[in-house]
Amino acid sequence: MASDAENAAHRQNRIFDHLVDAGQWDRVIEMGPQLLGDDPENAYIHNMMAVAALETGDYRLADHHSAMSVRLEPEEALPHRLRARYYRSINRILLAKGCILEALRIDPDDASVWSEYGWNCYERGDLHTARKACATARSLAPEELNIELLETAVEGAVDAPDRLSAYDQIEAYQKSLRLDPECAATYYNIGLIWLDLLDDGKNAAEWFRKAVTLEPRNRDFQKALEKAVSRCDPVLRVIHFPIHLIKRGGLWIESFRAKHPLAIAAGLPLLALGACVAIVPAAIWMAFLYLPGQLYRWLAHAEIVQKATGGERPRNGIYRLPLWFRSALFFLISLPFCYVVFLMFTEPEAKKHMDKVIGGGMIAGMVIGLWISAKKRKN
Repeated sequence: MASDAENAAHRQNRIFDHLVDAGQWDRVIEMGPQLLGDDPENAYIHNMMAVAALETGDYRLADHHSAMSVRLEPEEALPHRLRARYYRSINRILLAKGCILEALRIDPDDASVWSEYGWNCYERGDLHTARKACATARSLAPEELNIELLETAVEGAVDAPDRLSAYDQIEAYQKSLRLDPECAATYYNIGLIWLDLLDDGKNAAEWFRKAVTLEPRNRDFQKALEKAVSRCDPVLRVIHFPIHLIKRGGLWIESFRAKHPLAIAAGLPLLALGACVAIVPAAIWMAFLYLPGQLYRWLAHAEIVQKATGGERPRNGIYRLPLWFRSALFFLISLPFCYVVFLMFTEPEAKKHMDKVIGGGMIAGMVIGLWISAKKRKN
């Protein structure tokens, strides 16, 4: 007869399997370390922990467990596929390509491996190979949701004559929701179409909210929701109107180029002339509208987050203060700064040190930019 310890371990494993089958990834992450404490080289637990970490956006945890899975089972396709998915999630596409090609070598008949290879090709812009990978995956698993999402994404990114329109892409994603109505990635993709292609922040926010409801810990979903809510802000909408106009114009030019390539080639000198003429108003817009708009967005960040989350997230630091007080405080702080800048351009003695100040400011800006970039990659 089995001992009490063996029975308890068996129950724990059954509960873990049930959580995996139910997609309760937060609880999988909570329970995994307990099981790994008893069996630290259990490849199945590491695989499922990597899946749970990827689903919740915890990339540090995904890195650890996917690497452990590859070490424990180097001749299995699943660990290499999870490693490829991790690298793709942090935009290390070439490393992901190496992992997924290794998974294809091990198991060329696995539809999920072909699907991940298709996503990798899509991210690299190799849409021709992505289409082939999608077709192969579809032949191996006709009803797989992830393959349908890949197919819609690829068909929405090909050259303009063959590309699905924004509304056709939304319709295709909504059809895929019938297979899995709780797929947060599908809601997220529909929201991206509303936001980026149709410039409709209100509809985009509704779809992003559904994605956040299903996966509240996913940072990408949260950031997208905040972006959609800020797009609805009337002040930011007026300030960013030229950007939206340029995006619309770019989409129209791309569509026109696909239908009339010779006409676009003949019109290139006119485009160059238009760019030269637009430099002055663009500089004026940048100085007097865009930069103050970014300041307004920073000051109003707490209000944007509150609208996005329904007031659930607490305010921290300076955002505990009301918006009018923050704006007045920033104005008072900026006055001495503006006075110093004025002196630098008018006083002869100050002009001598201007190059040092500008050079130091550029170096400081570069260091801050690298720090922010490293912090984002780490997250």
